[in-house]
This record gives sequence, structure tokens and C-alpha cells, in this order.
Amino acid sequence: MSELDQIQKEAKIEEIFNKILSYCQQYKKLVILSAILILIAIISIFSHAIYVKDINQKNVAKLQKLFIDEEYNISELQKLIDQNHSYGLKFISSMQYAQNLIQEQKINEAVDVYLDIFNDKKHDQFFREYCALIAVKHLININDKKYDFIKIINNIENNSQYLTDHIREKKAIYLWKNNHNAESKKIFQDLILDIESSEKIKNRAKIMLEVAFNE
Repeated sequence: MSELDQIQKEAKIEEIFNKILSYCQQYKKLVILSAILILIAIISIFSHAIYVKDINQKNVAKLQKLFIDEEYNISELQKLIDQNHSYGLKFISSMQYAQNLIQEQKINEAVDVYLDIFNDKKHDQFFREYCALIAVKHLININDKKYDFIKIINNIENNSQYLTDHIREKKAIYLWKNNHNAESKKIFQDLILDIESSEKIKNRAKIMLEVAFNE
């Protein structure tokens, strides 16, 4: 590089530096304000994270005490369900709450809790389907016009990934119990032919065809 090129390069660098310096001087207050706002935002984010961690630790301690004491205070469980900082805690609390309701023979209320878990997509997909399956098991045995069983189970079936065969089995049982024999029989036959169905499901379907439909 020639001496002239070196001088030109240094001049350009100095020009860029002077422009930056001039900008900073011109907008000094704006630059300082922006830096302060960024600092406040960072502090706020970390403060919120610490706050959430503290709340979760307190909620875990409450849940642990409920389990150790084996006295599941409904109001305390409800508070843990209503919190929005940890969906793990919300799920466990909801499951225990629903179990308590079943023990108290409040089946409809328990079903509503299980369906609420299923309908909340922030929960883990498998656990959502598991709760839906429990809800369906109870719905089969209650006769309440509040629930449109076919609409509910079709929605669950269409949005399931892991327990589809179990859901379809419960649907077939419901249809059979309500004298929709042709539809029920078709589902049991499809379950036997479905390569994704478990062997237990297939065996139960074969038994149902033999016993319920004399095949």
C-alpha cells in the first residue's frame, strides 16, 4: 500500500469517527436515554424472572405440604390451579383437585376439570389426552344432557396424537351402550385392522365383537 493510500484510508477512518462523535454530541441526551431504557429493561426482565422463580418455589412448597399431610384443601388447590407461573404445578394441582371431586362423588365437576386440562394447549399433549381419556371414561357412565358426548369425543379424537386408539375404543363402547350397534361394531373392526392399535386394544375389540355382536 502506497503512502497516499495509507493517508486516504486514515482520513476516511477519521471522517467516520468524527461523524459518530458528532452524532453522539448532537443526540447525546437521546443516546443516554436509550442506554438507560435498555438498562431498565434488562433489570426488569431479571427481576421478573427472580419473582417468578420465588413464586414457583413457594407454590411447590405448598403443594409438597398438601401431599405430605395428605389433606388436600380444596381452596389451596384452587389457588395453585389459578396461578399462571408454572403449568407443571397447575397440571398436578388440577389432577389432585379432580381426584378429590371424584372421591366426593362430584363426577360432573371432575369431568369439567379434566376437559379444561385437555382444552388448554399449554399443557403437555400426552397429559392433555390422558385427562381427556379419564373424562370420557366417566362420561360413559353418567347420563347428563349437559354434555354432548359425541361432539366432545370427536373433538378429542381429532386432536389426539398418542391415545387415539384408546379414545376410539371408549367411543365404540359408548355407541354400543346407547344401541348404535352398527357404528360401534365398525369402530371395533377398524381397531383390530389398525396397525397402530396396541395388542391390548385389539384383543379387547375382538372380545367385544364376540360377546356383544356374537361374531
